[in-house]
Amino acid sequence: MKSLPEYEDIEDAIALQEEVASAAELHGLFCGMQCAKPGLDAQTCLQLVFGSGKGAVSDDDLEQMIALCESVREGLSSLDFSFGLFLPDDDEALYERAQALGEWCQGFLYGLGAQAESTSWHGECQEILRHLVDIAQLDADAAGEENEAAFMELSEFVRMGVQLIYGETRAAAQPSRVH
Repeated sequence: MKSLPEYEDIEDAIALQEEVASAAELHGLFCGMQCAKPGLDAQTCLQLVFGSGKGAVSDDDLEQMIALCESVREGLSSLDFSFGLFLPDDDEALYERAQALGEWCQGFLYGLGAQAESTSWHGECQEILRHLVDIAQLDADAAGEENEAAFMELSEFVRMGVQLIYGETRAAAQPSRVH
């Protein structure tokens, strides 16, 4: 799998873009889009997020965002569970990471909803989506340093939940085979 760009590099790349609040939200958007339409290419994702405004970014920044989008597609479709959330590094304050996790979930939900052809989710997917809505509304101010373990559990729940949703939508997109 290609290496991910640095979080700060994506933050810099989107600094002048009004469509997304953070690198975490952008990654969440890309993930939501991939879950709704598995295999969506990077250029299409960027066009859907930024429209014609992506021309306002430098070629280097555009390459960084393409790499981020391609890493989403590769990570979600990988069988080795290499998919991960794109959040600030662990050395950042828990407040900043919790805020980014909430933004990631907002982006995911928006990307999923904007691209999904059906809004009817069943069973475990529906429950995961309800939890993602709650996490998107996370009060980062309440994230004291003693809550590091809870943050890690939430992050892992989101990561695994997204993989489950991706698996469900990917399976639904596959044509049925009768033998």
